[in-house]
Amino acid sequence: MSPTSVDKWRYSLWSALVFALVSHPIAYSATNRVFDSMSSTGNPTPFGLLLHTFVFFLVIRAMMSVKRL
Repeated sequence: MSPTSVDKWRYSLWSALVFALVSHPIAYSATNRVFDSMSSTGNPTPFGLLLHTFVFFLVIRAMMSVKRL
């Protein structure tokens, strides 16, 4: 069964919310305590960007495994 238009909008909304949370500066500050994800100027390092991209990828993939959001 293919996703309906409503399903596509729902996944788009959830994806946008997850992106906003994962890419928020507070998320980088939190991961910077464990990993070196921010430079001294407060910008994400390449490793930090890769780390947050991977987290976003995992969360979105997990959401696709859930039957209904």
